Order: sequence, then structure tokens, then C-alpha cells
Amino acid sequence: MSPKQILIVAVRLIVLIGIVQTLSSIVTIFAQSGSEYNSAQLLLPLSIYGFYLAAWLLVWCFPATIANRLLPEHLQTAQETPKHPAPWMTTGIVLIGIYTLSQAIPELIYLFSIYRFTQSISTDTQTSIWANLGTQNQAGIFASTAQFLIGIFLLFGAPKLSSWIRKRL
Repeated sequence: MSPKQILIVAVRLIVLIGIVQTLSSIVTIFAQSGSEYNSAQLLLPLSIYGFYLAAWLLVWCFPATIANRLLPEHLQTAQETPKHPAPWMTTGIVLIGIYTLSQAIPELIYLFSIYRFTQSISTDTQTSIWANLGTQNQAGIFASTAQFLIGIFLLFGAPKLSSWIRKRL
């Protein structure tokens, strides 16, 4: 298999994982919201999840286009036995970036939903919404944001990172 074919299969697998995670997050939002929130308060988080599902379906339909944009053209041809590990290292870094983003994006959407719910039920105008989130959610926001940025870097900086690693070895 060529690196492009591997990336296409990986994109489709990540889409399946992402759809399952998104659907489970939607169920979690409904389970946690209970009767505390009216339908207007749920509209924004649900519309974000709907957009997210639509984006997953769009990625499912065009994995080859995504692979063409992520891998340089000289890395897309079939390789018999790689004489140099560079194409495979670049492919691996791209796959790690995709996986990292597939974990970070649902978590950020979930934490944004918690932020919106906390904002909607907050009656104390003296305390900031950030303080009402609690330390666990605050730490989760920082960690998920860092994970998202690292995923973006790995995804779009794979050729440069691969080259940098090879020079250091």
C-alpha cells in the first residue's frame, strides 16, 4: 500500500471513531442537562454537534482529497521497499496528528457546552463563569486546547517535523 492509501484508510477509521464519540457526547449532554435547561439553551450546543457531524460526513466523502493535501505528491506513489524511512515517518506523523485532533475536538466541544450551560444557569453576577466551571473543567480546557494545537502542528507540519527529526538522528 502507498502512504496515500494508508492515509485514506486512517481518515475513514478516524471518521468512524469521531462519529461514535460525537453521538455519545450528544447523549451525555442530554443526560446531564435533565430538566434544568430549556430547549433554547440546548440549541447552540446541539447545533455545534450537528455541524460537527456534518463535517465528519464531509470528511468521509472526500478522504482522497484530504490525503492529497496532507501528503506531498512525491510521497503518494506506491513504495516497494522503502530505502529511506522519510515517507513513512511523514505519514506516521500525519496519522498521529489526525488522531490527536480527533480526540481534542470532541473534548473542546463538550467543554464549550459545559461552559454555556454554566453561563446560562449562573445567577451570581459577582463570580466569573470561569470560576464557576471548577478546577477540573478549567484544566480540561487548557489540556484540550494544547492537544488541539499540537494536533494541528503535527497534521500540517509533518514534512518539516519529519525532516527536522531525520537531521537530528
